Amino acid sequence: MAFHPCSYIPMVGGPISLVSSITILFMIMRSNKGLSISYHRLLFGLSIADILADIGMSFGPFPSSNQYACSAQGFVFFAGFVAQPLYSCSLQLYYLCSIKYAMKPEDFQKRVEPFLHIIPTLYGLSGSIVSVATKAMNPTGSYCFPASKPFDCDLGIDEDVPCRGESISYIRVIWGLVVVSFTFVFMAIAMKMIYSTVRNKEVMTKSFAFKGKVNPDSKPVSIKARLCLLSCGSCRNQDNVKSGKILKRIMQYYFAFMLANSVVVLGHLLIAMFGFRSDWIYCLGHLFFSLQGFYNLLVFINPRYETVKSNDADLSIIRSFYTAICSYGGVAVVKKKSFKAPTGEIFNDSESVGEESCYEEDG
Repeated sequence: MAFHPCSYIPMVGGPISLVSSITILFMIMRSNKGLSISYHRLLFGLSIADILADIGMSFGPFPSSNQYACSAQGFVFFAGFVAQPLYSCSLQLYYLCSIKYAMKPEDFQKRVEPFLHIIPTLYGLSGSIVSVATKAMNPTGSYCFPASKPFDCDLGIDEDVPCRGESISYIRVIWGLVVVSFTFVFMAIAMKMIYSTVRNKEVMTKSFAFKGKVNPDSKPVSIKARLCLLSCGSCRNQDNVKSGKILKRIMQYYFAFMLANSVVVLGHLLIAMFGFRSDWIYCLGHLFFSLQGFYNLLVFINPRYETVKSNDADLSIIRSFYTAICSYGGVAVVKKKSFKAPTGEIFNDSESVGEESCYEEDG
């Protein structure tokens, strides 16, 4: 069977994404909080889904020569492929409930979170089962995927993969188009709602601070009232800072998903609407899509990386990245400080920053 040269790209990107997703699991499990918080559990599920897709991609087009091997590869890959975007939606919903609706962690864990694991898992498995049961899992040139017929089967190059010609339009729509389209729209809406909430909080805080200023001509304000104003203002500012950081994290996860899937979607739209297929789009789509686990790792580790880099600007990017991974979730980061003594001498000291902040481990 003849394959396009870019069909082998997933065999390179898949293992990179696989190692990245395993690294996320390693970081979560070794952290002090482990799987005790919702953010870690949802990201754990997302990483497992990505690992399944990566395993399928890593074999490339080689299982295509055998029908049973092709079905096995397609089953594993498609289960992860469907669950990935749904778990991305679960993360966005987690942030939405936390910021906009101020849902307590224990309430979210009991009322919402179970569905955010059940739906991606069952939907992904059902798509794979239906595809294999209807003999719709066929070679597509890069890996096995639900397709109406095997790639180049009409040429009769490989007799082991017959032209089964099953109609799979409903499979592509229900488990492909619907899932990806829903994810694009839902994540955009959730991000907009969270942005509006954070923006409103900032406006309220500024208004509160303005009203809290003491007018010299007014009656004296008691010390207790002043402390109350300062305390409330401080809490509001801290909440705004945390919400702003979470909004940044949400945007990063959204753009990671966009980067992985936009080119692939564009390629399919051009083929479906105009019958146009570009080799450049085909190659870039395979490259970006196969690295989704790597993008998730970059987003997940970014707050810790920034902390490490700010504490020691002399560290290289690779060294900072490695330190951020190894120190996540409990291992102290040493912050260098210098101070000048009365005699004029400059001394170096260090300060243990401690474990990750609530924001960094809770997402």
